[in-house]
Amino acid sequence: WAAKANNATFSQRKVAILAPLHAPKFEEAHSFLRSSNAARAWREADLFFVFSSQKDKEAFDAKLGGSLRTAKWRRSLVLQQTARYDFLWKSSGDYPVAKKHAALAHFLDKVQYRGWTYRYAVVVDAETAWARQATGFARAVATRAADPTWYGSDSVEAHVGQTWAFFSTCLGESARKDALARLRGTYWASRRLDDGASPNWGHLTFAQRAARRPLNLWWVDVPWYDLRSLHRYLSFLRQAAAAAPSHRRVFEYDLYVSWLVAVENRGRVRDVSAPEAKRRTAPA
Repeated sequence: WAAKANNATFSQRKVAILAPLHAPKFEEAHSFLRSSNAARAWREADLFFVFSSQKDKEAFDAKLGGSLRTAKWRRSLVLQQTARYDFLWKSSGDYPVAKKHAALAHFLDKVQYRGWTYRYAVVVDAETAWARQATGFARAVATRAADPTWYGSDSVEAHVGQTWAFFSTCLGESARKDALARLRGTYWASRRLDDGASPNWGHLTFAQRAARRPLNLWWVDVPWYDLRSLHRYLSFLRQAAAAAPSHRRVFEYDLYVSWLVAVENRGRVRDVSAPEAKRRTAPA
């Protein structure tokens, strides 16, 4: 991937939208396709439906009629079960999450590195619809990705700790502390994290538990991926898959944001529950 990335061309003119599918979601995907057409999304993006098999692709196409079946902006990718992609299925114990990672890797191999020139990909679920005309979408994604900020707050939900456990396995002790500070937002970045021992996890207070894991990101942002650096992220996943057992609830975009902020040093996480954040947002 790295060698091909060096020779690839990237353009922000259009965004690649990837939608991994399985049979129970075909109807929702058909609705998303019609929504995309009504919003004139084809001016801003190309849509790639991702299937687990050729049989699934044919079943999806068979139920789709009219011009949408042959529209040039609506394309398909069929995942291949080869050794090249095996590590991606170990990057999460959750099949839909691993399928999104595999979709990104296949997209690089089958599309981006074969002469296409996207800069950003957006990975969506089938239950997606355009709320308005898509005019300006590609520019908005590029602007958002140029200087990204994500927002979150404390939570002890299982997926937060499990994603962090998987991610932090590949980091050294000093790097792990710095990464945690970054992923807990600017409120915690200047404070020493207390790693003091406690009798057991059950004896920790909510605040003590929360301080040992990143913030729970609020899913209010479009899940974009930078294709220019995506090969480095895939290399990280390969390293993580070799170093750590899979965790059942590793969430793919939380993992990508963790890598961007803590490894690539790109963007930041804001703690919306921090006292200074509340002061900034409080009415005059």
